[in-house]
Amino acid sequence: MFSQQKSKQIFICFIGIDGSGKTTLATNLMALLRNEKVQTKYVWGAHNYVLLRPLTLLLKKHSRKSETTTPRNVNQTQRYGIARRIIKNPFMAKLYKVSVLSEYLLQILVKVRLPLIFGKNLICDRYVYDTAINLSVHLQYSQENFKILLNRLLGPCPKPSVLFFVDLPEEIAFKRKNDIPSTDYLIQRRKLYRLLAKEYAVTRLDGSESLSKLKLLMLNTVFKTYECDPDTYSISNKRIPM
Repeated sequence: MFSQQKSKQIFICFIGIDGSGKTTLATNLMALLRNEKVQTKYVWGAHNYVLLRPLTLLLKKHSRKSETTTPRNVNQTQRYGIARRIIKNPFMAKLYKVSVLSEYLLQILVKVRLPLIFGKNLICDRYVYDTAINLSVHLQYSQENFKILLNRLLGPCPKPSVLFFVDLPEEIAFKRKNDIPSTDYLIQRRKLYRLLAKEYAVTRLDGSESLSKLKLLMLNTVFKTYECDPDTYSISNKRIPM
């Protein structure tokens, strides 16, 4: 049973360190909502390197000649190493930042803003928050500069109605994936995620909890946000009534 007849579009995001379980939870929430006859579209909301790809390939080629990279961390380590080299040059650091933000905002326009304009319900796996954290770590920003960057990024981007922060100890997340460079890589990012969780309205999900418990928490959060009756778990049509 719902409190109002008007409908509200669904835009839900999952954020957190690599290996925390974002993708698993996002796809499970999609399935839960589909069972309630709510159709949603999965969106990979992370930044996809395009403008910087030539530089990435060049530095990867150099890395193969000068560094030993284990199969476990080849992708993330190369990206991480590229960023660390770039920030040593102030001009390159600024160019890197502008390039990342420009292409990412264009990607968000195509993948998120336009589908929302056309009435799609979206579940986003990673979003602006993750990109701001990665960029801040790469450029060695202070916490204050990170918050400034995040607020600027959020300005032109759609705001999610529900923001799930999947939190997990770094040691556990590191064991879950084979492409994470180190636990330190996760520690730097988790600090900013936890800071973000204090500053913004987020729902924290403990990534170490059972999937069944997390499913129930996600559903309760969604129904509460969209003012549905959590006792009925009955949603009809394409959108959840407010």
